[in-house]
Amino acid sequence: VMEYFRNEVLDDYFAGGFDGEAEMLMVVHGQIGRGLANSFRERLARIGQDFANQHIADQKLPAGERRPYTLVIGMRSWLMAAFRDMMRPESKWPAAPSR
Repeated sequence: VMEYFRNEVLDDYFAGGFDGEAEMLMVVHGQIGRGLANSFRERLARIGQDFANQHIADQKLPAGERRPYTLVIGMRSWLMAAFRDMMRPESKWPAAPSR
């Protein structure tokens, strides 16, 4: 599913306005300690599992009471190229990911 999403669906998904009922898009950038990053990753994984569990639980509802939603959660050590280009030379940051 992840490979298909990345290759076939990603652009279509993010082209949406995210302004519908119960929709949202949030981008948050920050610098946090590695230990806390692992804690956040675990919490985000639990949110994904909660969503999957709710999907299973709601299968008993009539189709008219359910809507399709897709939850995308991601967190990685990354800095946008525009921000990376503005960094002071003495600052160290991971190299840009290769594609």
